[in-house]
Amino acid sequence: SDLDFEKDGVFYNITSISDLTVEVTKGDNSANNYSGDVVIPEEVEYGGRKLKVIAVGKNAFYQSYQLSSVHLPNSITSIGEYAFYYCKNVTTINMPSSLKSIGDWAFGFCNQVEGIDLPENVDSIGIYAFCQCKKITHINIPRKMKTLAQCLFSNSGIVEVDIPDNITYISSQAF
Repeated sequence: SDLDFEKDGVFYNITSISDLTVEVTKGDNSANNYSGDVVIPEEVEYGGRKLKVIAVGKNAFYQSYQLSSVHLPNSITSIGEYAFYYCKNVTTINMPSSLKSIGDWAFGFCNQVEGIDLPENVDSIGIYAFCQCKKITHINIPRKMKTLAQCLFSNSGIVEVDIPDNITYISSQAF
């Protein structure tokens, strides 16, 4: 298991002892670890030290069916692969301005999530990241993005998108 410790109902994995950083991870079970409204702090205390929360790790909230909302702090720079995959009852996940990358399938099948606002620092979004996000109807593409990944918004609710000049390649079935 990636789990190093738990604090206030959130599970963490230490990513760097020297930098004092952690990522949010899943509990010891394979799925369904989180429920209700989860607020991730910017810092968490562990072993007498303050650790900065810099990422939502791979599979962190995977299939947490009872999860309804997640608040991410302005210290998160990445959201890993499958991080919120099949969180089918989540309605709100804020995207902090610190966010730079979103992994493959990160929000796949989050079909209740509405109004994703991608911060300008985001420069990489993986394949199928918003696949089956039926309630996302509008999306802004950050100016640091160069390509739109395969099936990025496939089967989503996207009806309108403004594609900025910085996009040089749109992969197959991106929409």
